[in-house]
Amino acid sequence: MQQAGKTTLITGAAGGLGAACARLFAAQGGNVVLFDRSLDVRQVAEELGDCAVAFVGDVMKVEDLESCVQAGIERFGRIDNLIACSGIVRSGTVTETALEDWQHVIDVNLTGVFLSCQAVLPVMVEQKYGRIVTVSSHFGLVGATKLAAYCAAKGGVIQLTKSIALDYGRVGIRANCLAPGMMQTNMLNEIMSQVGMSTDWVAMMRGLPTGIPKPEQVAQSALYLVSDATESMTGSVLTVDGGYTAR
Repeated sequence: MQQAGKTTLITGAAGGLGAACARLFAAQGGNVVLFDRSLDVRQVAEELGDCAVAFVGDVMKVEDLESCVQAGIERFGRIDNLIACSGIVRSGTVTETALEDWQHVIDVNLTGVFLSCQAVLPVMVEQKYGRIVTVSSHFGLVGATKLAAYCAAKGGVIQLTKSIALDYGRVGIRANCLAPGMMQTNMLNEIMSQVGMSTDWVAMMRGLPTGIPKPEQVAQSALYLVSDATESMTGSVLTVDGGYTAR
C-alpha cells in the first residue's frame, strides 16, 4: 500500500474531511497523527487502532502543535506528510462582519495553517523529505456572497502554500493546496444555517455537474497530492468542487 511506513499528521482530524483522510491514509497502510480541539478525535483514533494516535489541542497554540509533532515522532519515528484541514466559517459581508469574527476566521483558517506548517517543517527539513497539503477552498479562488472573512482566509492559504513550495522545494519538500468545494459535511450545514437559503446560494448549490462531493472523494485527492504520482507538482492548487468553478 502506498502509505506503508509513512506517517501523516492531520489537523482538523475530527471533522468531515480530516476524519476521511485519517481513514483513507490508514487504509493505505500509513500511520496517522490526529490533531483537533474536539474530543471526537480520540474516537477516530480508537476506530483506526494502533496505527493512529490522537492529540487534543488548539491549532492556534504553538505549544500544542509542537507537542503533537513530538508525540508523533516518539510514536512513529517521523512525520512524512501534513494535511492541514482545520477550519471554521463565519458569515457576513465586510460591513456585517465584526472584527472579532474576522480575526477568528483568519486565525484558524490561515494562521492555523501557518503554525501547523511551522511546527512540522523543521522535522521535514531534517529528514530531507516532506509532503504538505494545505486545505483551502474553491472560495479561495472565486468569491462568494456573505463570506468575506472566509474567502480572504482561504485565498491566503493558497499564497502561503506557493511560498512554502518555493522556499523548501530544494530540500525534498513539496507543498500543494487542495481547494474543495462545498462537501457533504457539518460545515456545509453550518454555512447554510448562517447565510440562509438565499437565491444566490440556492443557485450555487444546484446543477453541479458531478454533484456535491463527499469528504471521502476529496480525501482521495489529498492522497494523490502526497503520492509519487505527483512528484513534479509543487505550489499547485487542485480544485475538487463538483464543477462549480468551471462555470
